[in-house]
Amino acid sequence: MTAPGSGLGSSFGTGIETTYGTLATIGKWLAVDSCEIKQAPVYFKGQGLRGGTLVREDAETVRTNLDAAGSIKTNFYYNGMGRLIGSLMGTLNITPTQQGATTAYQQVHAFGNSWGQSLSIQQGIVDVAQTVHYWNALGVKVTDGQFECSAGNPLLATLTVDAQDRFEAASGTAPTEPGGSPFFAWHQMVVKVGAFGSEAKVDGVSKWTGSIKRAQAGKRFNAGNVTTNPSSLYAVKDQPVDNGFADITGTLETEYLNDTLFENYYQTDTPFSLIVSYTSATLAGTGYPYSVTFAFPRCRFLTGEDPVVSGPDIVKPSMAYEVMLDGTHPAATITIVNTDTTL
Repeated sequence: MTAPGSGLGSSFGTGIETTYGTLATIGKWLAVDSCEIKQAPVYFKGQGLRGGTLVREDAETVRTNLDAAGSIKTNFYYNGMGRLIGSLMGTLNITPTQQGATTAYQQVHAFGNSWGQSLSIQQGIVDVAQTVHYWNALGVKVTDGQFECSAGNPLLATLTVDAQDRFEAASGTAPTEPGGSPFFAWHQMVVKVGAFGSEAKVDGVSKWTGSIKRAQAGKRFNAGNVTTNPSSLYAVKDQPVDNGFADITGTLETEYLNDTLFENYYQTDTPFSLIVSYTSATLAGTGYPYSVTFAFPRCRFLTGEDPVVSGPDIVKPSMAYEVMLDGTHPAATITIVNTDTTL
């Protein structure tokens, strides 16, 4: 089938790089709502004076460096999310673990160092004349993950990416488009709060948002690094390095059911463990459901909200939390169970 000459004809594929910035085999495809990775070129404009010339000479404008950045927005699908989550969490090197003798496999993405881990992303972008153009982004790292889910909506992931380079390639890998994989949504969400190991399901949450954001030195332009783009020449950067504490935060939009659930944690400055999970029907014949679980063992409502009355409606405090280390467990872990045997 010929791809339509619009975004409908696009494709999104990934490969796990062995060396930062070296194109990996594109072997896994994902349906995404949008992928907007763009070049960020840097030019030097000379000011040579030429006897009354009033416009800068073209020869004095030189593209010196280039990197790329952007965002990917997608519903959180049952299958196919492992590479993007692995890049965010620093776990592109894990291997899913088979659950018993079944088709279910578990991925445990515990937040850690992402050094030496990067993706190649290939987009098939179709022009109006229905010609497919293959655009490669190299040295891709997911630096920020935003997750949210509210009544009647899917679990949505918005991922900020940094890349060493992006350009159009002469050819690409023909996509094997993903089938109609379901995605996680509101009706599958359960929120648990409490002391670590004793978290209990709570009511009164109308929306959850979570954010995992790395602090990285992402502009490491050093001499001798040049693009592999065959049609141009410019400098590219070295691999980004974590250079600050990560911000792991979120918000629970709540109803003021009673003090016990949320307000007491805020008023008494008591830390708590938060688990947000999504579980589907059981995988056929396995005894295991498709699932994704976000676990934050040590949270505080540093900037929560006192209950206030703004009118006749239900009182609805917005409880903002911050995640820290408890000295024992990873600050954040995303656990996925699906049928992917590899990331």
